[in-house]
Amino acid sequence: MYNKGIERYLFLWSDNMRDTMILDGKIVRNKLFSELVEKLSKVSDKLQLVVIQIGKFKENELYLRQKRHMASRLGILLTEIIFEETVSKEDIISKIEELNTDSSVHGIMIQSPISSNFSFQELVDTIDPLKDIDGLTTKNQQRLLYEPSFLPCTVRGILELLDFYHIPIENKKIAILGKSRLVGYPLSILLSKNNEVALCDSKTSNEIEILKNADFVFIAIGHAKWLKKEMISEKAIIIDIGTNLVDGVLVGDADFDELFGHVFGITKVPGGVGPLTVLSVYTNLLDAYLLQKKNGILI
Repeated sequence: MYNKGIERYLFLWSDNMRDTMILDGKIVRNKLFSELVEKLSKVSDKLQLVVIQIGKFKENELYLRQKRHMASRLGILLTEIIFEETVSKEDIISKIEELNTDSSVHGIMIQSPISSNFSFQELVDTIDPLKDIDGLTTKNQQRLLYEPSFLPCTVRGILELLDFYHIPIENKKIAILGKSRLVGYPLSILLSKNNEVALCDSKTSNEIEILKNADFVFIAIGHAKWLKKEMISEKAIIIDIGTNLVDGVLVGDADFDELFGHVFGITKVPGGVGPLTVLSVYTNLLDAYLLQKKNGILI
């Protein structure tokens, strides 16, 4: 169905199709990257993102390496601030408040995970909502109900992926596994407007029944290859947001090898939502800059 000379798939919801469609995030990322480069070329200021780390975690390095690489390609200044686990909460908040008032800083994010000595949400909520490019402050999460300033980066990436492939997502049955503020909760808010959405976690008693009836399954539970083909119908589209290291190999929460050829569509891990999440960091950064300029924050 995909032809290298054609920029997009024309997605047809057809019972006659038997091959599983792979939703390739790299193809979408490359197109959106070019569009973002064009938009950035019209901005006179040098955009700056500040990433705060609290404690050192091996799993953070992959995401930071991707952010550094993308920032370099886009000509964006990425500043990393690393706090030791012995730092006081007051010192972290003081630094965030300083960054909030620094007009040369257009986006602030706290790399997760952080030291268990601190409350991630408490620290995030000290970020100016206009610089919260992760969309994780309580104020920005509340705005999801009516007029969001920023979508969390992974959620934005998912919606960009579906839009690129012209996949209709209205009047569908949707299962979302995982209730995080990064993905599950905001995705459920946005999709509940036009769909029947079930937001599930480990306490959901009828999870398998929900999955078997779902048109879409979004899974982010941190459990390698958990989703099997007997759990879902052949009509389902699987968006796998999970990232798990198994014997040094990155795999998702869905068993791709088992599901391929069974479901209607699926993303790979790596190469599905991940590339779009990283790009969305900088798309949100540009949006933040434009909002700050509109609100008179930038000089």
